[in-house]
Parts: sequence; structure tokens; C-alpha cells
Amino acid sequence: MSFNRSYSTSEGSCICTRNTIQTKEISYPRRLGSEKVFEMSVIELSGSGTIQACNYMSSDSDFYEFLGKFEILITKVHSKGKCLILCGDLNVNFFLQYSGKLQELQNLLLRNNLKNIVKVLN
Repeated sequence: MSFNRSYSTSEGSCICTRNTIQTKEISYPRRLGSEKVFEMSVIELSGSGTIQACNYMSSDSDFYEFLGKFEILITKVHSKGKCLILCGDLNVNFFLQYSGKLQELQNLLLRNNLKNIVKVLN
């Protein structure tokens, strides 16, 4: 599953799985998709009640548009009684400096019982 851009190149989001893992694509996030703001790929891991979402948000995009769409996705996933695993590149600085954007993202995660675990890959 991937988010396909209409006018930009490079970066973005996709989810790749082994062919032995049964998944199904989740279509409702497509309505939320927006280039460079909310490039979301979403699958459900069959039989587990878990939804995995991979997002890319460009550093020069509208953070508050992203946050609003992300909250809609979280609400929809929770309304279906599913667990959400989020990965990707949100372009929010978690380590070098405190920012209002980081605080707002953390507040959204906390309000929705999502643990804020970040792994930086070099």
C-alpha cells in the first residue's frame, strides 16, 4: 500500500510486508490524503485488530492541517475498536529543541492513549 503523489517526486510513504503476512488495505484514509501534508499508507494486519499507518509530512507543509487529519484518522481507528501503530516521518523535532508543534503532537497522542515512542534511524 502506498500514497501516490500527483505532482511531486521523491519521499512519501509506503508499507511493505512479507507475502506470508495477511493484510488488507484500509481505504477510508485516502479521503484525508494530501500531498506533502498527509501522505498516509494504511493497512490492517488481518486477524489481529491492528492497523498500521505510515505517514510522511514535508517539513514545509501546514503542520496544523496534518494534526487535524491525524486526529480524524485516530478517531476513526478507535471507533472501529482497533489498535493503531504509527510510523513514518512527521518532520517534528523530538530531540534538539522544544517546540509548540511537538507539544501539540504529544498532547494529541496522550489524549488518545497512544504512547510516544520514537526510534531514529541513521
